[in-house]
Amino acid sequence: MMIGPKPDSSPAVQTESCQQFLLGLFDLHDHGELAGFSPELLARLDEVRLLFVDEFERRFPGYGTGRAVWR
Repeated sequence: MMIGPKPDSSPAVQTESCQQFLLGLFDLHDHGELAGFSPELLARLDEVRLLFVDEFERRFPGYGTGRAVWR
């Protein structure tokens, strides 16, 4: 079962889905801090998050404002 937009969805739908995913990664980091996970593990999560940011910026150059400025 596929979750999220299909690959042939409009760019706006794909962009929104990716932004929601990235917001979820930020929220996951926040929950990790609240749960007391080590700074080292949270730093690794941030490294992975930045890989997704790179992909987002490659696919959707120029998108992102407010909380959606990922770096």
